[in-house]
Amino acid sequence: MTTPQAAEEKTAASAAELFDVIVVGGGPAGLALSAHLGERGLKVLTCDPKLNDDWIPNYGVWIDEIDHLGLRSCLMTEWETATVFMGANSDEKITLKRPYGRMDRKRFKAHMLERCRKAGVRLEAVAAKEVTHGVAESTLALGDAGGSSASAARCRLLVDCAGYSKAYVKFDQGKEPGVQAAYGIEADIKPGSYPLPHEEMLLMDYRDAHMQDSPADAAAAETVPTFIYCMPSSPSRVFFEETSLIANPPVPFDELKRRLHKRLELWGTEVLAIHEEEFCYIPMGGSLPEPSQRIVPFGGAANTVHPATGYQLCRMLASSTDVAAALSAE
Repeated sequence: MTTPQAAEEKTAASAAELFDVIVVGGGPAGLALSAHLGERGLKVLTCDPKLNDDWIPNYGVWIDEIDHLGLRSCLMTEWETATVFMGANSDEKITLKRPYGRMDRKRFKAHMLERCRKAGVRLEAVAAKEVTHGVAESTLALGDAGGSSASAARCRLLVDCAGYSKAYVKFDQGKEPGVQAAYGIEADIKPGSYPLPHEEMLLMDYRDAHMQDSPADAAAAETVPTFIYCMPSSPSRVFFEETSLIANPPVPFDELKRRLHKRLELWGTEVLAIHEEEFCYIPMGGSLPEPSQRIVPFGGAANTVHPATGYQLCRMLASSTDVAAALSAE
């Protein structure tokens, strides 16, 4: 027997607006794919309760890759070279003659939002909730950013671009992924206390002299090594990040923070002010999404991560063109 409430919900769902594609998630993956789909003439709704918030991660990219994508104007800082110290006890500096850059998160997001608007994408700062599938379409329940009201939208295809939350995507059974974890700070420092040239980007420094002051720390550094990643924007402003490339279980943020400050203390780098902290958590090497499911994952939701480095942004942006073409053709 159909209750009056169920009948009312069914009527509301059937009256909801129909889109070709609903994209859940307004991060780089969601906005890139939405823009491409809209530019191909599809009717697209993109929803994210944090659509109007700033993006949090700091994105580092190789200049040649971001230039190929036409996004060099979205860079904040560029370095002609990136440097590496690979050995725990080696001071040999490896110089990579490949320019590196740091994305300007606000400029990058503004650019992607504008592309979506020009392509006719409907952008809504609402939360995606339950999804129900019919024979030819799906209905997604929506709530506002505060969760006080609800509505629904219908689509021929739902795409999950909500990152690693796996709210909608089902994955094949397999090995638990390892995790890349990192703790970073954007800091003002005492000029002259950064021990390397600020014209270079420090991509990886695995030296662990800062972890040799006790047997316990030395053993920890040997068992689970970490490296520092440094983006100096001036002699007095640097983004520092202590990173575990991959571990299972992941290195706790508190431990990464402790190692970072021990390293800076050894360097003699005096931190005057911290403008922001970054907590980075990237699953790596997990199983792939089930190919038969009704929901298409993209970006972090599809484990689109380089299995050895954790790089994702440029690869995702490059592949969004082909993914949009395939979805449009279907």
